[in-house]
Amino acid sequence: MNGVFELASLERRGIRARADAPADAFLVSTVNHTVHCTVELNSAEPHQTFTVAARFACFVNDAVALLRNGCTHAADQLTSYLYGLVNLRAELAKHHVTDLESVHAVLISEAQAEVELSPPSIPGMTVQRPYLSFVPNGASDLVTKSVGPRPSEGTDD
Repeated sequence: MNGVFELASLERRGIRARADAPADAFLVSTVNHTVHCTVELNSAEPHQTFTVAARFACFVNDAVALLRNGCTHAADQLTSYLYGLVNLRAELAKHHVTDLESVHAVLISEAQAEVELSPPSIPGMTVQRPYLSFVPNGASDLVTKSVGPRPSEGTDD
């Protein structure tokens, strides 16, 4: 790198430079990752929320594009994606947390439809459809799983 930087030994896992050569560097892991995110979304009851937990399979395609677009932590962007699922938010706001078991099919359908229409996308990264869990806040025994990714599916940007 311009004769100033060189790779450090494998044990140090970094770069080494002369003392007078400042370096500003980012390390992007290209290993496949599972990113976990949770959001609290309102129910029909005041002060009662559903916890929507998501698990995303992510694969870096272009580290430079990823950084150019400001992605330094995918979980932040994927959490924003979950908050942006407006149809799902509206559907959850119609139901009481105690009704989760009886309305889970509706929630699964709503989530599936919205994710189909607006899949998660991060430039430089393939993000598969999330695997979602709906949990009424404080009642983890009523977990309903849904919307798993299809094999070898994702969005490339």
